Amino acid sequence: MGNISLSGSFIVGAIILVALLYINFRVTDFNRAQIINEFTESSMTSMANVMDYDFNKIGYRVSANPKICAINDSSIAFLSDLNNNGSVDSIKYFTRVISGIRYLVRRTTISSVKESQVVINNFVVQGYDTLNNATSTLSIIKSVDVQVVINNNSFRSDTSDNFGSYYRRRYFIHNH
Repeated sequence: MGNISLSGSFIVGAIILVALLYINFRVTDFNRAQIINEFTESSMTSMANVMDYDFNKIGYRVSANPKICAINDSSIAFLSDLNNNGSVDSIKYFTRVISGIRYLVRRTTISSVKESQVVINNFVVQGYDTLNNATSTLSIIKSVDVQVVINNNSFRSDTSDNFGSYYRRRYFIHNH
């Protein structure tokens, strides 16, 4: 009778131990997901602040036309006086893939060529004319629509849930 009670106690104890380990792993995974989500939101906020500053100044204090030098569905180059010093700066946003990871690259010519990049999932840019028709003709572009998706699944081991941040905004060109 004593051996049956002892065996039953071991079985019940093992079940409780497995249940506690499962709860611990789920809480740890949830906490890790929350940290990754916070990191993703922080990256998107920082990137959006820089993009807002740059794109709000398209054509600012630039007398040359067109203000946008080049545009396609995943890159844009434009002119602006970013640092308000009276000289025209060149700003370019484009994507780059390194080892299967896509980056959004920001390149400026403020005093010297400077480049920064952030991990993204997608970047789309589209120009529009005064009638709100999509166009890539540089001389008639009056506004630019920018979309960025940051997908934090690259930092996760379990990618069954798709987490990320989405940014979209329309910017209008100065001096038109």
